[in-house]
Amino acid sequence: MDKGWNRPPLDFERRIGYSFTDKSLLAQALTHSTYAYENRARKVPDNERLEFLGDSILGLAVGRALFDDDPSLTEGDMTAMRALVVCEQSLAEAARRIGLGKELLLGVGEDRTGGRDKDSNLSNAMEALYGAAFLDGGYDHASALVLRLMRDILDRALAGKLVRDYKSRLIEWAQACVPPRKIEFVLAKETGREHERIFTSRVELDGELYGEGTGRSKKESEQAASREALRRLAPD
Repeated sequence: MDKGWNRPPLDFERRIGYSFTDKSLLAQALTHSTYAYENRARKVPDNERLEFLGDSILGLAVGRALFDDDPSLTEGDMTAMRALVVCEQSLAEAARRIGLGKELLLGVGEDRTGGRDKDSNLSNAMEALYGAAFLDGGYDHASALVLRLMRDILDRALAGKLVRDYKSRLIEWAQACVPPRKIEFVLAKETGREHERIFTSRVELDGELYGEGTGRSKKESEQAASREALRRLAPD
């Protein structure tokens, strides 16, 4: 095994508020499959199994928090809110807040094509982090970590302020203006190899640029651009 592999950055544990007894679990949570493949001769494990485990921990912790926080919520309410909190975009948002992307262990190609800021890589690593915390310290420590890192997102869901379909929300906003604003989505560029394409889209209102975003698909890049536009239009 890679001798330096199980030595994650010292300040990362401070940022997440949890110190691992078994540092190799944290290192594994940060290890993308492309890095593990490139280091297969040293038998470096990736984070996919931890991701599977962490998904269950995440769902249970968020579900329990919703159940406890608002007794008036119906089963349907809680199901919808939990889906918003545990989705890829929410996890990626929480990951960016703690600077997780810069700590990821990626293969060379994945790193070169923007892998440190891909929602999928960030969200998978977050789930793996929760799974690693569960193995390291048990459910109480893992659920506390989930709520510490996701509390703001959870509170926004409870307040009805968590919206993930940014494009639809932006279109509705533009159509509700008097007079309606002209909205246009423009595919600015495509980069990367055919199976690793990165799309960049822009959103314009009345011909003025309001947001730009990237993603692994045109749809994802439009959502990112819409999110940026909404931030400019309603920063609160």
